[in-house]
Amino acid sequence: MTINELPGNSRVWIYQADRLLTTDEQAFLAESSLQFVAQWAAHGTPLTGTAQVLNGYFLVIGVDEAQAEASGCSIDKSVNFVKALGQKLNVDFFNRLNIAVETESINLVPLSQFETEIANGTITANTFVYDNTVTSAADFNNRWHTEAQNTWLSRYFTKQTA
Repeated sequence: MTINELPGNSRVWIYQADRLLTTDEQAFLAESSLQFVAQWAAHGTPLTGTAQVLNGYFLVIGVDEAQAEASGCSIDKSVNFVKALGQKLNVDFFNRLNIAVETESINLVPLSQFETEIANGTITANTFVYDNTVTSAADFNNRWHTEAQNTWLSRYFTKQTA
């Protein structure tokens, strides 16, 4: 099952690497994540979910909560799992200050440089970004990869026109 096949109300967590993962790292991450999801449970009740590695940067984990809801403990287990993978691969999956911007390829732009990139014209309101704040499968499918103006980043473009 892929993230796209989960019911729209399923929960999704997106972890973005702080660098492009190698092909071998992506394969390891995908295999390890699927193994984790296969045994993932909330208070002993198995969770129905999936995991995918996308575009060389993103680990996406989703769970169909119609079957069983992910609890605080089960979410903590998934976070600890991703942290352990990050340590093993020497990758930071928790730096939320890097914005994945897609021009000809995916580039990570530190949030501290975002306004400068807008002023330079490198990033516009129509530039595609990856909005890792989405939390449902429906939002993932409809607005994870979207124009910057459709995300929380829109406030930076409002500043430019005000």
